[in-house]
Amino acid sequence: MSTLPATAPQKPRVLFVDDEPRVLTTMRMLFRNSYELSFADGAVNAIELLKTQPVDVIVSDQRMPGMTGIELLRAARDINPHAMRILLTGYSDLNAIVGSVNEGEIFRFVNKPWANDVLASTVARAAAAAKASRAVAVMEAAEPTPGAEVVSTAPGLLVLDDDPTVAPKVQAIMGTAFKVFAASSMEEAVNWLEQEQIGV
Repeated sequence: MSTLPATAPQKPRVLFVDDEPRVLTTMRMLFRNSYELSFADGAVNAIELLKTQPVDVIVSDQRMPGMTGIELLRAARDINPHAMRILLTGYSDLNAIVGSVNEGEIFRFVNKPWANDVLASTVARAAAAAKASRAVAVMEAAEPTPGAEVVSTAPGLLVLDDDPTVAPKVQAIMGTAFKVFAASSMEEAVNWLEQEQIGV
């Protein structure tokens, strides 16, 4: 009796965008064994590629002719919202970078010149986050059984924030395996801690 060979799990897909060919060559050498790689020598080519090929992670240089990395990653978010976006920056435009991180346009930024181990771990974390984001989207797309309630023995998660939209977002990320409790004050938080098994 012959056994079929196990299929290897699909590698995450990473797109590198830089107008310097030597940088793209370096990226190919660093990541060729770990990911499916795509390359673009500028923002326009990257956008065209994103329209035809889904990717998990986008790593873009900030300073490129025609369109900055932040502008590209903002456009990429509209095309492929589940892809994690990393900005490589060799100069200190800190306000724009922080603003883009806060608005969800950038997952992380890495200073140039980068340390290979820092860049590798950042890309790995981004790939894991993209996988989790896609899994949440699949779960949200699945139709729940009418009247069905998810029962979980996992500890609850308590979100203490005066913004009422935060807890539902955390619940969407965590999926149905965890129950998220929302509190807008310390008193409300203490009440939840007394009533529920809160783990985080």
